[in-house]
Formats: sequence, structure tokens, C-alpha cells
Amino acid sequence: YLEAIDPNAFSASKKNECACLHNHVDHLVLGRAKNNTLELRTDSHGLYYISSVPNTTAGNDLLELIRGGYVYQSSFGFTVKRQIWEEVDKGTLAGIVDAAVLDRLAYGGKVEIRRIMEVGELFDVSPVTFPAYTDTTVAQAYRSRQKAEKGDTQKIFQQLRIMDMDLRMKAMAVEMEREKQN
Repeated sequence: YLEAIDPNAFSASKKNECACLHNHVDHLVLGRAKNNTLELRTDSHGLYYISSVPNTTAGNDLLELIRGGYVYQSSFGFTVKRQIWEEVDKGTLAGIVDAAVLDRLAYGGKVEIRRIMEVGELFDVSPVTFPAYTDTTVAQAYRSRQKAEKGDTQKIFQQLRIMDMDLRMKAMAVEMEREKQN
């Protein structure tokens, strides 16, 4: 099946315990909503976050991986509060979803879609190597890089920023196909 997330799905979700983690690993903490080192917002594109990354080995290693282009995508962990399952004609997804993915998922010319309408709780947001939603991106925020280049040594917090976390209702293939093949 395909999974799509409504851009407003995170609006009312519980986020106060959310953490920014590298690859969803709970001991690689990069920020927390509770101590204001993680800012979470939603906009017309979906979920957006900025994390003040600590000056730790894990934080500095991740920033180097981002600068080098080794880590450039993002993911999130959450519970579903409300979802809708539906079948749509394969043709309605042409040009939105890769044709090879549609061919694998179509059954009798139909594709099943899980639309996540409301998220219950957002547990983590994570810069990752392999995201479920491949259109997500992560980058070091320009203002932090600019501060570092100017030699600003006051509170050297690096920023991670999810840009273009475009989780609109366009259906995105979940990597469930990869799991099915394994």
C-alpha cells in the first residue's frame, strides 16, 4: 500500500516529549522539545523542525555527516490517531508516484492508500540514512554556519533544519516493499 500524511496531521498532536535523534537511536539525542532545544512547527507543507545540536561527539559527528552529504534525509516516529483507508485507480497516481512502484502495488488497476489524518503523539524527529518518506531533507541551517564562519564563540549551538518536509496528500510509497522483499 501507499501511505500519505495530511499536512495538518501533526497540528494537534502531542509533541512535548519529542526528541531529535540521529537515526531514531535513543542515546543519540540532538535536541528535546521539553528543554526548548527542539522547535516543532507545522505549515502548509507539513512538519518542520529545528534542533539546537549539542557540542557532543554525536552532535559534531552528525553535523559533519550532513556537511559531507552522507546524511541528507529525515524521518519521524509517531502514533496514528485517525486514518482513512481507500482504494484509488492506479491512473490517478501517475506522475505522482514512481511507475515501477505503482506497478508493484496495483491490484486489478487499483492501489490501496492509507491516509494518516491525525497523529496522536510525535515521539521523535530524526536525521536518517534511510527514511520511509524519501522526499524529506535535512541540512545544517545557514545562520549557524554563518556564525561559525564569523568565529562567534557565544553558545556554539549548531542548527539542524528540515527543509521541504513535503508530506502533502500526494501518496508516497512507504519502504514496506523493501521489507516484503527481505
